[in-house]
Amino acid sequence: MVKNKERNIGVIHVLIVDDHTLFRKGLKKILEVCPDYSIHADEAENRNAVLNSLERQKYELILLDIKMPGETGLSLLSIIRNECPDQRVLVLSMYPEKQYAIRSMENGASGYITKGCEPAELFNAIKTIISGQRYFTPELTEMLAQRFLTGKSRSPNDSLSEREFTILRLLGSGYKSHEIAKRLYLSPKTIATHKAKIIHKMGFTDNTDLVKYVSDNDLLD
Repeated sequence: MVKNKERNIGVIHVLIVDDHTLFRKGLKKILEVCPDYSIHADEAENRNAVLNSLERQKYELILLDIKMPGETGLSLLSIIRNECPDQRVLVLSMYPEKQYAIRSMENGASGYITKGCEPAELFNAIKTIISGQRYFTPELTEMLAQRFLTGKSRSPNDSLSEREFTILRLLGSGYKSHEIAKRLYLSPKTIATHKAKIIHKMGFTDNTDLVKYVSDNDLLD
């Protein structure tokens, strides 16, 4: 990875990772008015672009989307952590905290916010993470507190890999195996294998149990 480079005081380098060009451009405009820092933002739309960017530049922060074609943001988060163990990552997702926040934090994210947040919350999250802390929304704090109070340190789906978790959500949302295969750039046979593993790990009897679990736990895609 790239070695530390000299910086202008007050300037931080941020990498925006999202497969939607308009969103990246819009987010760059928002970051231009950040009250705490002068932000220079680069863009990356997929895994290869991210890794190429990390070879060229050291970033104080990566803003990472969860939903990306062919590869989940969580699997990309794991890759980033392996390549750059100290890299700070703020997950910025369309999904509410209940679906992905804890998984993101367990995979090394420094914070998790939704795309529906106000710019002020985004700026607060950036400032918190740049200062060396993790950023917890009130919703995520409540989720963690409930886990602690009920003694449930893990969710049943925590036994699933990131790929299996993605397929679980898609199956439970009504997608057919061939549709999931096309969406994730996998073969239908691979999807069938993952489905069998999911049913076994989760203790489901059949697909009906899977669909009910996804619905009851607000995991619909």
